[in-house]
Amino acid sequence: MTGDKLYLLTEAAELTGTTVETIRQRIKRRKLYAVKGNDGRVRVRLTDADIAALKTGQLTSQPTGQPTGQTVEDSSAIKALEAHVQTLREQLEQQRTDHQIERQILRDENNRLRDGLSAERDHARELASRLDTAHRAHGDEAVRLRQEIATLRTELARPWWRRLIGH
Repeated sequence: MTGDKLYLLTEAAELTGTTVETIRQRIKRRKLYAVKGNDGRVRVRLTDADIAALKTGQLTSQPTGQPTGQTVEDSSAIKALEAHVQTLREQLEQQRTDHQIERQILRDENNRLRDGLSAERDHARELASRLDTAHRAHGDEAVRLRQEIATLRTELARPWWRRLIGH
């Protein structure tokens, strides 16, 4: 076998019977280790296990370079994280339910306030109409009173002796 060796992406794809994009995706997912050389070309480090896994189409369980003794710790950590994720999902669902109830309460309150506002507007329109009617009814009297005031002012502007004799 070939052992632990660096290959160009095209070489690795030919060796494993996959595409260059597959190798890139495995590098991106940190299933394979890659380095960029001084020439600017990317090389991937492949072990015999990596080559065999890529040929059969299976994912390697760990990225190249990690000790295999960590899988037990990793699986317990993964289970703990999955349990935590489940707890977070339950909390999120509870919050969504709570927010849905709050939104409904706010919608009901908003509708109640709109109905109250509509009633207040109708009342204000009625009062404005009554005020306008009263203003029109008393407008004629106001005109008459203004004319009388103007007459009295002109009368007061005349000297007292003319008022006395009636001129």
